[in-house]
Amino acid sequence: MQRGKAAPAVIAFTTRLGSDEALRKRIDGLRVGEKSQTLSEIVWLASEAGFFFSVEELENGWPSLSSDRLNEAELDAVVGGIRGLDDAHPGSYESFRAGVSVLAGVIGRPND
Repeated sequence: MQRGKAAPAVIAFTTRLGSDEALRKRIDGLRVGEKSQTLSEIVWLASEAGFFFSVEELENGWPSLSSDRLNEAELDAVVGGIRGLDDAHPGSYESFRAGVSVLAGVIGRPND
């Protein structure tokens, strides 16, 4: 899979996931199975939470999100705050990394 830039909605969802216990439990509750089905279920749950992106955007952005180094635009989005996050769930690097960990438990790391 080619590493791509993560869509802003994927970054916002990942950050929310790191700070929203109810959403995290829903993602943790997904049965890990065929990757395409798992990604579709994540996209569906994200849309229910108000984050709209495609399976392709999640899949193409996942390698950059799950790496230890974000590109400059991604880091700016996380550190500078992300549109789509309300005051109860402010964007933060810690929330973002926590969200990445939750997704890694369901999707796996790239090349797993």
